[in-house]
Amino acid sequence: MISQFALKAIRRRATRPEFSEAVRPDTAEPLYSHFCESLAAEGISVATGRFRLAMEVELVNDGPVTIILG
Repeated sequence: MISQFALKAIRRRATRPEFSEAVRPDTAEPLYSHFCESLAAEGISVATGRFRLAMEVELVNDGPVTIILG
């Protein structure tokens, strides 16, 4: 499970996204942990990284949208 704080990124006037409406880390981390624990309780294998740390991940994206901002 990769925490996706960037999903709340908002692009308005600037060329960079802003994250002012993202949930604060002290609220987000327990929600993230609870979600991972809920998946595990359903028998779903869950691997996680460390919350709020930079991580290099390799994945196959099987979703409807991928946005890359360079």
